[in-house]
Amino acid sequence: MDRNVWIPIFLAIAIVGICGLILLALPETLGALEARVDNESTSTHPSRRPTTPQSTTSISKTVSLFTRLITSLSSLSFIVTDTRILFLISTSIAYAFDTAATDLFLQYFSKRYNTSLSHAAYIFSIRSGVSILFLLFVFPALSSFLLHKLHFSAKGKDLLLARVSFSLAATGYLLQAVAPSIPLFILGLTVAMMWVGAAVLTKSLLSELVARDQVGKVFTVMGLLQTAWALVAEPLELGLWKAGLRQGGGWIGLPFGATGGAFAVTAGGMWVLRLKKSGYENLAGEGREEDEVER
Repeated sequence: MDRNVWIPIFLAIAIVGICGLILLALPETLGALEARVDNESTSTHPSRRPTTPQSTTSISKTVSLFTRLITSLSSLSFIVTDTRILFLISTSIAYAFDTAATDLFLQYFSKRYNTSLSHAAYIFSIRSGVSILFLLFVFPALSSFLLHKLHFSAKGKDLLLARVSFSLAATGYLLQAVAPSIPLFILGLTVAMMWVGAAVLTKSLLSELVARDQVGKVFTVMGLLQTAWALVAEPLELGLWKAGLRQGGGWIGLPFGATGGAFAVTAGGMWVLRLKKSGYENLAGEGREEDEVER
């Protein structure tokens, strides 16, 4: 840490990435019941248990681990062949930029509006308040309204809310980047934080596009991509922050402008996204397939 502050950061990211690769080697739980039955059958008939040397067992376990890893990676080929799945997974870039911008929040607010860090911390607490309010009250109310009043399908409701959430995040961050006064900045902060349910909505849409026994793997890949995007977002946001400080004036909002741009690109892709029939029942349990996720 004394030599270079980036060393522990990159080390932490590398450790998370390695853990993600290990998770890919873990088998799906779909066949856990059958495996348990087989084990119980073997324990009932101990004479059937094969006896192998300890060294042979250790080697076979290592080979089995690598075999599972290779098999898991090859089984993910459906991700790159389906542009819808690939896009939804790639939305994690917006989450990485959001995290990077959050890390600069206190310095940005204090520098731009010439306030103390303690004052900036009070403003920062608005993020948590808006998130809690939205998740507990606004989000459930909107979901209920779309499902029961406007008769959206569950998939249609999730897609619409995801589109609106990413659009609001883009608008809010861009407003924070250019806001000349604290009230306008707070307005942008409030609008931006209305995207908090987008991650859950994205995963819900993903679960409609993949087989049930592949959902865990897809979510793991999404987490790995978010970690990988952090390698890009964190240094980029820091570089934009330094460039903004050198230029002065409104250029100081460059990091938030970049975050708004990432959300804008994601929102644009979400608005043109169409989910064709998935072959599974929708989340409302209606048991019907829809060619497009619409009303």
